[in-house]
Amino acid sequence: MVAQPLPTAGDRLKAALWFAQRGFGVFSVWSTDANGVCRCPLKGKCDNAGKHPVPQIGFKAATSDPGKIRAMLSIPSDPNYGLLPPESVFVLDVDGEGIERLAQLEQQHGPLPPTLRTKTAHGYHIFLHWPPDLPRPIGELFGYVTRWGSGHNAGYVIGPRSVHASGTEYAPAEDAFNIATLPEAWAHAIVDREKIEPFIEIDSGGYQLPDYGYTGSRYKAILRYAASRYMRGISEEEVFAGVRSVLAPRFEEQLNDDELRSRFNRTWVKIAENLGRPLDFSEQELVAGVTIEALPDWPTPPDRAAFHGVAGEIVHAVMERTEADPVGILGSLLATVGACMGHGRYIYQGASQTANLFVVLVGDTASGRKGTASSIVNEVMTAAYPTWQDLIVAGLGSGEGLITHLKRNEETEHRALILESELGRLLTVMNREGSTLSPMIRDAWDGVPMGRVLAHSSQLVKWHHVGMVAHITPVELRAKLGDVDAANGFGNRFLWLAVHRTKLVPFPESPRSAVTPYLNGLNAAIVKAEGMGELRWSPSATERWEALYNELSRDPRHGLPGALAARAEAQIVRLALIYALLDQAAQINVVHLEAAEALWAYAERSIAYIFGRSTGSRHADMLRDLLADGPLEWEAAKKALGLRTAADLREAVGTLSELGVAEVVSVPRDAGGRPRRVIQLGTKSPEQTLQTVQTMQVPAQENGLEGPKNSA
Repeated sequence: MVAQPLPTAGDRLKAALWFAQRGFGVFSVWSTDANGVCRCPLKGKCDNAGKHPVPQIGFKAATSDPGKIRAMLSIPSDPNYGLLPPESVFVLDVDGEGIERLAQLEQQHGPLPPTLRTKTAHGYHIFLHWPPDLPRPIGELFGYVTRWGSGHNAGYVIGPRSVHASGTEYAPAEDAFNIATLPEAWAHAIVDREKIEPFIEIDSGGYQLPDYGYTGSRYKAILRYAASRYMRGISEEEVFAGVRSVLAPRFEEQLNDDELRSRFNRTWVKIAENLGRPLDFSEQELVAGVTIEALPDWPTPPDRAAFHGVAGEIVHAVMERTEADPVGILGSLLATVGACMGHGRYIYQGASQTANLFVVLVGDTASGRKGTASSIVNEVMTAAYPTWQDLIVAGLGSGEGLITHLKRNEETEHRALILESELGRLLTVMNREGSTLSPMIRDAWDGVPMGRVLAHSSQLVKWHHVGMVAHITPVELRAKLGDVDAANGFGNRFLWLAVHRTKLVPFPESPRSAVTPYLNGLNAAIVKAEGMGELRWSPSATERWEALYNELSRDPRHGLPGALAARAEAQIVRLALIYALLDQAAQINVVHLEAAEALWAYAERSIAYIFGRSTGSRHADMLRDLLADGPLEWEAAKKALGLRTAADLREAVGTLSELGVAEVVSVPRDAGGRPRRVIQLGTKSPEQTLQTVQTMQVPAQENGLEGPKNSA
């Protein structure tokens, strides 16, 4: 038996265009190599190989535009593609035991009509229309993962002619290519109009709080409020806290706590019975009992290992009392503690690496809860090590200002902690002509002598130990951190941590009582670390670090995200040192290295989330986006980018070429003469480029689903 060839990029393109003509959104998905390893930046570490979107914004990048689809599916990596269903279409993901259960359902409700079905690695994707005269449900249908194109069930499936990591082709299971409507017998088994009526607005138009002085049915108001929170995966007690503190004050006629609880309990049971398990409920257990509300494309939270030792215990203790992101509290605490520990204890890694960290919490102004995280750390440190406040440097305005502060205290205090709630302000100062702030901050992280020696004066600080905790929004960071700052090593001296509000806590509490059991241990660890001496790897940690170091050195890093993660080895070593010192350990053990590796891995995911595919060059990024719509002739590209010289365009094209993203090809002219210089994404022949430039048309009758034309 001759093995059937796998589908080509052309096969996938035809299939994707067929779906686009029928209202589906299409977007590129990372494919895998012949060994099933994902081609995304995580490569062998990816836990969703061949299934997750290439665009940073995920399936929100879905488009039905044929030109954009051709561009995104024609790049050299031969990506898979994802499908976002149109409004009335849903897709059932049937696999494993669900295949047998589907047969039982057909016996109970009648057979499903012939409809488009795609074979997956372990089952089927079944495409169906929802009956137009029935309200659309919200939860899973028949216990299967269900994907819709919008609402709380929004999601995607991998499109036919894509290839699974196992080498299995996603292929039509039958000859039916039309999408049938779900029979009403099946629909009525899910939906009863009277039951779902109170919830329709949640899915179709979003929930809005009633106005103050609300005189309608309080029971229905509680039902709608609770249902909207339930569908976001918020726990019962957190929802009730919101009912009591947010919703109830809007009622004209108030309810006491017992009356409120009674009505809420009745609604909660009704919600769970009618809506089932919400599809948006994505639980990530960071430390015992802590769950995070899922956000689109948000980086996967740190592995549990990051919450090792007394720092992790403190984070765990305060989590139920705050809306702050656990990783924001952890990062701020480690940087603050590291600054207090001084430079006496170190590990040698090419140079002496000490316990000073530069941590930046990156989150939106309203929902990042950056300040909340820092406030918790402030209270913890004030209780555990009161003199930490003497180390604070706030309102830093120049490199000279930092030197003056350190010089003033050099003989009595070599430690300093820069607290900057508006890192954007520092970046603005740093970008001014003649500013010395950037080199001074780099020297501060390195621990090398810093300052200036002039003809008539000297401002040189030889002994210092500077840590930093700063805050910034993603938008401001992307706008103000330029490619120069990444290239000169400023940006990669920071630990960039994406943070957001993790839960609704209407009545946050002071962390003081919760962390009391850990204060003496934290104080003792800081005091002991103020001594002198080198820490070394334990034998088992030596072996693990050698393997990790080789892996880090081998992985190539590209673009702005790569530049910002270029100091991975030093960052991990410093984190491991702090974890070991917090344990008051005599050496760095495997558990300390695992904790450091877990937090650094989250920092890398944060960088990817914040900066996406940025090359670090504004013109190169703009050009890549333009090329997504198709190849451009040289002069047209220069004009579109607003560039005055060919040298500027050559620099942008060179950046993309180095990354393998774009290339320049010569395309013959029909009438002869000098060939056209055309810039394009990926690797294509001049003939392919010319064909793309002339806009390839796929006949409407071809759907790309019948199988590769070169099948043996």
